[in-house]
Amino acid sequence: MMYSTSTYRPSLFKRLLSSTSITCCVFILIAFFFVLLTYISAISNIVHNVLAVHSYSSLIFTCMSLVAVIPLFVFVVNAVLAENEFQLRLVLFISVLMCTISVVSVFQSLFRDRSMSGTESLVHRIVMLTTCVVGVILVILFLVLSIPVSRSFGWKMFQRVGTRPDQIRRYKIYLWWDTLARGDLILVTIVLLLSVFFNGLKTLSYPALILLPMLILATIVAYPIAKHLGAHREMSLVQLAYIGFSLLVPAYLTFKMIMMVSEKYQIPSWVPLDEHEWSIDTNFTVIVMTMTVIFALLLRAALIIFSILVWMNFGQGLRSIFHKDDDFVFSTLLKR
Repeated sequence: MMYSTSTYRPSLFKRLLSSTSITCCVFILIAFFFVLLTYISAISNIVHNVLAVHSYSSLIFTCMSLVAVIPLFVFVVNAVLAENEFQLRLVLFISVLMCTISVVSVFQSLFRDRSMSGTESLVHRIVMLTTCVVGVILVILFLVLSIPVSRSFGWKMFQRVGTRPDQIRRYKIYLWWDTLARGDLILVTIVLLLSVFFNGLKTLSYPALILLPMLILATIVAYPIAKHLGAHREMSLVQLAYIGFSLLVPAYLTFKMIMMVSEKYQIPSWVPLDEHEWSIDTNFTVIVMTMTVIFALLLRAALIIFSILVWMNFGQGLRSIFHKDDDFVFSTLLKR
């Protein structure tokens, strides 16, 4: 029997709404508007940068912020549907951090553009100030609503784990690992992309052209494999391989942080920008890159620790919990 998509989609949307409270729906809606606002601010900054400022550092960091904000809305939806309080905390931390960076960028842009005149500069200031104020309001609402949202969590954990304290502890370790793995995936990918666009060499060498894309691809693929085959199906070889692979990236990041001290950043020749017209703020680039790498190293260290804890919990009964459904979001959407 054939079913039309016109009858299936409303049913799917109704299941999503019926599985969440009004507070959670408003929380997700605020997250959507925050992501949309970030995109408007970033695109305005990119246009202004291309037309007036010509700062290569600002251009690349703004583009990376767009890459970072893409998973934010997915994290919010997954945190609410999976009732993952740890992932909810990660979302709140990222939102506050992005809002703080936005406020600092606005003041820096206004100070830098005081001597500039023209319609483009005026429009840029208005857009930056408006998005900054609205963004701060949305983040405040985000923090306030996170309290009742987090208090509504617990029913799905009870359905899956029950009331046994040891199983609840093991399940929370898994939730911590899943949250750290998602955040690490985004952050390490951004750091690897930044290392490509801020390569100290004038041109990328052939080993770098091969190894860096492979490392980025392996980082993206490693998480779902480790989650579904390692943590859920408790395949020890897969989990141990993921732990071993997790040790490679910190070695590269440490090397990159050491090289930052002596590297002279230049615009790579494969980037279609005139190096005489565009400039690189070396001090600003080194500070941002160093802080990002240090945070990525700390997050990866925590991920390795929790990966080992998840592996130590193999054979303790969690496999049966993940046997029926292997993804919290889709299992909620497709729930009959």
